[in-house]
Amino acid sequence: MAKDRRTRDQKRKVQLAKRKQRSRQLASLAYMGRKYQTDELVPIWLETELGIFETFVITDRKLLDHTVAAAIEKLIMQLRTGTLSSPSDDAELECEVGREEDFLIDMIRLRWEEYFDETPRPTTDKLIGVLRSILGSIKRMQSSGFRSQRYLRHISEFLSKKLGVSMTRVPADTLPLPEPKKERRMLLERN
Repeated sequence: MAKDRRTRDQKRKVQLAKRKQRSRQLASLAYMGRKYQTDELVPIWLETELGIFETFVITDRKLLDHTVAAAIEKLIMQLRTGTLSSPSDDAELECEVGREEDFLIDMIRLRWEEYFDETPRPTTDKLIGVLRSILGSIKRMQSSGFRSQRYLRHISEFLSKKLGVSMTRVPADTLPLPEPKKERRMLLERN
């Protein structure tokens, strides 16, 4: 085998380049700054976190922080590459075991679509910035355990206590309430 004739400095540069390449691949998408915490983007933060909270309630509060982080990272990558398909209006959303990430992405996108029907859609970079900032919040809040729900409990408490949001899961086999009778409906409208 031939002897490596590179100098110590050359070997070190190659080693640093490899290390830099590995760190780029493992770099977190989380953003810890406040750039995307503006008045313009607060409603998008709210809609995104409401989608996360709805998913948390739908899964009987079994959703984990790392699942939310993985779903947001996946959504960021889809937005960056432009591989995000448009949601179909007639598709029923179902949360299947093992597919919580996809369900969470669908819930966030559903919230966004409803919001963007009434307001102008911001740029993709701003949406990605909001998602990266939320990812930063998750990274800051989540505890080291695999079963961490610290971030999810935090937004659950924030949305319910500070903003008055209340969500409960209704079983699928529950029938809707009957509409009030016509006379009673007219009476209700007058009052």
